[in-house]
Amino acid sequence: MTDIFLSYNREDQARAKLFAEAFEAQGFKVWWDVGLRTSEAYDEVTETALRTAKAVVVLWSKKSVQSRWVRAEATLADRNKTLVPCMIEPCEHPIMFELTQTAELSHWQGEEVGRGLAGASGRCGAVCGARAGGRGLRRRHGGGYRVRPFPGTRAQSDLAKRDVRLSKEHV
Repeated sequence: MTDIFLSYNREDQARAKLFAEAFEAQGFKVWWDVGLRTSEAYDEVTETALRTAKAVVVLWSKKSVQSRWVRAEATLADRNKTLVPCMIEPCEHPIMFELTQTAELSHWQGEEVGRGLAGASGRCGAVCGARAGGRGLRRRHGGGYRVRPFPGTRAQSDLAKRDVRLSKEHV
């Protein structure tokens, strides 16, 4: 089973490759459409990968917000609680995703994971039930879990001001 399904617009393929390589370097099994083989039914293979992935990383860009495929993939991921949205360039999200916290990664160009991608990797680890690069939900001594939000977000600064814990029932 795939850990991460990578949703992006074809014109953002070079950026998507950076994300795929970074996630794979952290031990995640990533599915993205470059692995499609000749004669495979694109829609069937893509849908199966999307529905079976533990996390769906959507790379929002000016092109991807216009893509019906990316929007459909994000909608299904949101419904399945597997959505991990990342903004790779400033753009307006589709309205249905405006209230979903999105990792701001337009500045990330493939450098060390700790310099931007850590929050998205941590969220993928939490969704996948893994601890990618030591990020995401981390078991706390004495019970509960500590939340590590996306870096550079309002949630990160808010949570930094207080100690937030989740019990096993919350995860």
